[in-house]
Amino acid sequence: MSQQRQFKGLPSISPLQPEPSPTWFPPFQLSITNTLPTNVQQPQRFVQPPQNTHCSRCGKELGFIDRIGLDKQKPRCRMCSNQIHQSLQRFRKTFLDVTRSGVFSANEWAALQNVGAQERLDIAEAFAFLLKDSIALVERAITQAEVQGKITEEIDRYVAQLLNVLRIPPEFSQQLLSRLASAKVRVNIRHLEHAVVQAEAQGELTEEAEQHIDQLRTTFALPPELIQPLIQRLANLKRHTNVQRFRHAMAQIEEDGEVTDEAEQRMMQLYRTLNIPNEIAHPVLQRVAYLKKLTNIRKGNLPTIPTKVQLESDEFCHLETQATYHKVNVKSMTYLQGRLIATNKRLHFLSTARGITINWSNIMRVDVRISTPSYSGVFLELSKGPGNGLYVVSDPTIVGAVLDTLVKIAKRQLVVKNTEPSRHIPQDVKNAVWQRDGGKCTQCGSTSYLEFDHIIPHTKGGANTIANVQLLCRNCNLKKSDRI
Repeated sequence: MSQQRQFKGLPSISPLQPEPSPTWFPPFQLSITNTLPTNVQQPQRFVQPPQNTHCSRCGKELGFIDRIGLDKQKPRCRMCSNQIHQSLQRFRKTFLDVTRSGVFSANEWAALQNVGAQERLDIAEAFAFLLKDSIALVERAITQAEVQGKITEEIDRYVAQLLNVLRIPPEFSQQLLSRLASAKVRVNIRHLEHAVVQAEAQGELTEEAEQHIDQLRTTFALPPELIQPLIQRLANLKRHTNVQRFRHAMAQIEEDGEVTDEAEQRMMQLYRTLNIPNEIAHPVLQRVAYLKKLTNIRKGNLPTIPTKVQLESDEFCHLETQATYHKVNVKSMTYLQGRLIATNKRLHFLSTARGITINWSNIMRVDVRISTPSYSGVFLELSKGPGNGLYVVSDPTIVGAVLDTLVKIAKRQLVVKNTEPSRHIPQDVKNAVWQRDGGKCTQCGSTSYLEFDHIIPHTKGGANTIANVQLLCRNCNLKKSDRI
């Protein structure tokens, strides 16, 4: 037989199934029979003498030398003992030849039966003589299956048949079955580890990979203590994947440049459902809150903050921050420390040296510049008047957004997206607008038939805010209609 054959499962003919040919003994019966092939001469039967005085095989009377070391169960003469030993050697040689490939199938079983029948061997004695070789055959089958990385129920049945047919005693069978079980556990762990390694190579745990790994864990039913390292690696990979998903959602918000209510709710939901660690989630959520504030400012929802500066009765402060004004002279630059105060009517820069007031209509461009801390700020380009230049502030992005929004509102360029379901103007807004406009029409100065008008019409997204509401008489309001 070729030595290149490898164990690849059971052969097409079920292992150890007898072919329709003369048999030495039935392969799946543990009872010993004396059925011989038809082409083999039936051995002569002898009546066992009452005492161990005659050879149990040939009937010859045993001499003194024959009785030395006599087997009480099978008394034999020296000649018969030698013949049986030689037969057992030939039987073993046949067994090693037919199992050289590591497979013991129906054909190999038939060849072994023929030799056993021809040599007139007792089945129990023959397989007891082959015990070490039989154990080695089973061990080789287990090893080959483990190397191939697949131990199925078919392999389990094959090993169980070998143990029965080769008459391996229970004490050895239990050891071999334990070894098979250990090999199956090792193979299953390798399969599970391979799936985890593939997921790690992708850098994330996809839903398909997670379902596949869970299915393997359920199918293999491996003891948790044996796969604890793999479970920990899987947990680390899942945590890494969740963090990546959380950061990817944040990157999409950064790319969009604004935070909607839906995006903010989605980030909070991801934070809770993905169990993102606080040390990772808090900076991201703070960034979301910052961008949401920036989004509201750019939409015209400016905050109103208290200030100790005495403003006009209809003037409201929206920003106050420390600033350093880089005043460019003819041949030098002067650095003025002060405060930048933005109201609904104008921009103030207050300093111990001097103050500057800039009307929003004079600002042509607000440029946010971020470089080094000492040169990060907002650069204002003015059409006329003092104040042109760089103002270094701690948060140029927020300051730039507030100033740019106030310029657009003053020049009626901003279309504010209305977030309220109705045109109703809150009473506190009406009171503030009435006080600001002095109780008269801002167009003609009339004090009769006054109405509250949206500077940017409500139909075009105008908000019900102080900055977007003015007093107009009925005649001026009708003329203005829904124009900006």
